Amino acid sequence: MAPKHPRITRDVIALHAAVIGGLLAISVIMWWRVWVTGHPTSTITCLCGDESGTLEILAWTPWALAHGHNPFLSNAIFAGQGGANMLTNTTWIAGSMLFSPVTWLFGPIATFNVVVTLAPVASGWCCFLAVRQFSRFVPGQIVAAFLYGFSPIIVTLEPVGHLAQIWLIYPPLAFLCLYDLCVTQRHRPSRVGLWLGLLTVVQFFISTEVLAISFFVGGIGMVVATILSRASRGLDIAASCWDWPQQRELSWCVLSILHGSCSMVLAISWDTRFH
Repeated sequence: MAPKHPRITRDVIALHAAVIGGLLAISVIMWWRVWVTGHPTSTITCLCGDESGTLEILAWTPWALAHGHNPFLSNAIFAGQGGANMLTNTTWIAGSMLFSPVTWLFGPIATFNVVVTLAPVASGWCCFLAVRQFSRFVPGQIVAAFLYGFSPIIVTLEPVGHLAQIWLIYPPLAFLCLYDLCVTQRHRPSRVGLWLGLLTVVQFFISTEVLAISFFVGGIGMVVATILSRASRGLDIAASCWDWPQQRELSWCVLSILHGSCSMVLAISWDTRFH
């Protein structure tokens, strides 16, 4: 029998709010020259790296959506030379769509500043959600969230505008899905599989680089966890994964993940038409 869902109390909500608030406060302090001494619609984090290309990406997707153009192919640059294939670049298309209202109202510079400020907050909070699944030590959960949210890759690549590498929400969220499938089994495998497939498709349009790294490292982690569980019989992850009685639900789970993978393959195949 699957364990009951944990109760969401006021204390739990307050804890999450405190973690998010702490992450946001540190992030704002990091970009003090933007939000306090500067102006978020005209001040950029620094005049270095790939900010100009990132601003073009943030501006193009909302404009294309508002004017009925193809967001995956831009003629705003390399005009007369075939344009630019946005799927073969680190274009952060999903994120550009999500923050389109900010771009429409305040411009791409404001969107850039909002995105780099929220990157540690979103990444750290997702890590906090993942760690809480297997740890009850709240101080440790908080430390993990802050170390992940302000990890070297995020802090180093934020100023240079590498949005695809600083929004690291996929690894902890994918872990949540896999942990539910293999350990807690609180939800139907078909539902979790659908969420994992959808999450994977969204991540494809955020960063294929992070997606590939997550698949590689996650695959190694699953193999190691299976070997250790077989050997120790402590956390019986292997048995829970392979001895499910709900074979039909497992099939739906596998099909949903394959559906997400096929969607990515179709996107890549469609992408090659512009070469």
